[in-house]
This record gives sequence, structure tokens and C-alpha cells, in this order.
Amino acid sequence: MPLLSQGCYLQCGPLLQYWNTHMRPIPATIVQLFEDEYLFLHYADVDTLCEWVFKAREEFEKHDESAEDTAEHSVESELEEGRKTKRKCTSRKPKLWMKFGEFQLYEADRSILENNQSWLNDNIINAAQTLLKSKYGTPGLQNTVLAAALQGCIVGGEEFVQVLNSGGNHWLTISTIGCPYSTVNIYDSMCCTLPSTTQKQICALLMTHEPNVTLRFINVDKQNNANDCGLYALAFCAALCSGDNPQHITFSNTDMRKHVLHCLMQNEMEPFNGKMLKRKKMVKETQLLEIICTCRSIEDGNMVECDVCKEWFHQGCITVPENVWNTPSTPWMCDSCKDS
Repeated sequence: MPLLSQGCYLQCGPLLQYWNTHMRPIPATIVQLFEDEYLFLHYADVDTLCEWVFKAREEFEKHDESAEDTAEHSVESELEEGRKTKRKCTSRKPKLWMKFGEFQLYEADRSILENNQSWLNDNIINAAQTLLKSKYGTPGLQNTVLAAALQGCIVGGEEFVQVLNSGGNHWLTISTIGCPYSTVNIYDSMCCTLPSTTQKQICALLMTHEPNVTLRFINVDKQNNANDCGLYALAFCAALCSGDNPQHITFSNTDMRKHVLHCLMQNEMEPFNGKMLKRKKMVKETQLLEIICTCRSIEDGNMVECDVCKEWFHQGCITVPENVWNTPSTPWMCDSCKDS
């Protein structure tokens, strides 16, 4: 699957909630470890973390309430042991192939490009975007890992191009080149729908003040297998950066991997080989996203409506008295309306 090549992001809230539910009070060391919203975990450490959690839980189950302090001390010892093991695991670095700015490619990444059955990972996508940005200076082209974690740089109303990971198992390209304000073109070699996680990525990049974002799914060349989405996403991306319209290009599927491999080895990303094909219908489908809250994103989770401006806000984005959540009929005003 085209997920992260070196590790994954864990959402810390559910982990802490699980710990608190099943393992009694949370030790301070655990809170410190998971103090951020997301924790990056190297794949090499997944087994270590799982073993440590199970051991910690066994320690809690061995002791009754009167031995809580002893149990916590045992868990903290296990945590320290887990950290030592993590340092040991992560010290075994894979064999380096080449480096592009802040991104590194390994021999395993090269094997992906040489294997027709493998999905592209974030290492390859980010390296290719880095070369495109260096060649064309196109805004966007940010780290796909940061974009997935909603930590990318805001591009606002600037015309940009960006490859995104959609739903954890698919790559696509988005762009605002030639688009009306608060409109985004979706260049997708497979689907015409977006999961909410991808919609949130788009909203985080735009941070529009408009009440809506329009998504336009462009009529583009489609992949003929299950694993070439990353290649097509880069092909769309390269075409947009070079000033071409991906809508009218049919790409040579058999040459795409060789092209990426050649460009990376030459340290210069070029447009993909393809034939011009005039597709009459530009937009296959459109989708309108309603934008709310101070985060300027879509509806999600618990929300509250301001009685004055009628704007909706996410529970995690603002501070709202408990009685408002407990009694929905309780009047409430957002900060902007209070100050006006």
C-alpha cells in the first residue's frame, strides 16, 4: 500500500483513552510520550510498542488497587526499556541510494520503481516533487506526510500543485491552476470521490474564508491496474508544472516507472511521455464542501452553532462551557460575535 515508507502516524487521543479505560490512571511518562496530537512511529518499532503495551497491561492486572504505585513504577521501567529497544531498532538504517534535499531514497525505493507490481511510497513521491519544485518553482509540492497530518504550509489563494495520499491507499494530484477562487481541480487516475480525510487535507492547504470549496474532478487518463496511482499522480503533477493540461494527455503506461527512475538518477524531473488526446468533457463530476469553524474545514465530530452568526464550530477548535454541550438549548455566542 502507498503509505509512509519509514513509519506511520498514530493519533494519540484514542491511545490515551484506551490506556485510561483499561489500565487505570495514566503514568506521567505516558502522557509526556503522547503529549502531541500525533506520534510518529517507525515500522521497526511497531512490534516493540505492542509487546511493551501488553507487558504493561499484564503488570497492571497482577496487582490490585493497593499496589498501584508499584505497578506504575513497573510500567515506567518497561517504557524506558522500550525506548532503549527503539533506539536499537532505529539505529539499523537501510542502505542509502540517493538524497534530494531533506528527502532520502533507499535501495528499497529503487526496487519499487523496478518492480511493476509495487505502489510508489512517500519517499519517491516527495523526491519527485522536490525535483519539480527545483525545476519549475511551482507553489505547493509539499511533503505528503505533513499534508496527510494536516501540517502542510497554507497556500491560500495562490495557484499551486500538490500530490496527496488519499485514504491511506491511493495517490492523486490536486491543483488550483486556472481555477476560480476556492475551487480545486482533482486529477485522479481511478476515482471520482474523496474520503473526508482527503477533503480535510485540501481545506487545510486552502484555509479559505469562503463558505464553500468546490471540487472539480477532471476527465483524465485512467490507470489500468491497481498499483500505478502514484505514477499517474506524478505524471499529472509534472504536466501541470510544465504548463501542459493533463486532461488532454494519454500517458504511456509501460514507460512510466522507467521515466521516474531515469529522472531521479539524472536529478531532473521531466514531463512524462504521452500522446495528445482532445477530451471534450473537462469536468466529470463536481462536489461542494461546506466550510465551517475557525479551522476552515468540513463538518466533523461534535459541533456547536453560534446563536448570532449561525456558524458551526468543532468542539476541538474552541472552548465551550460544559453546560452548552450537556444542554443543546443553552444560548451560546462565538468569540467574534462577543467582540462585535
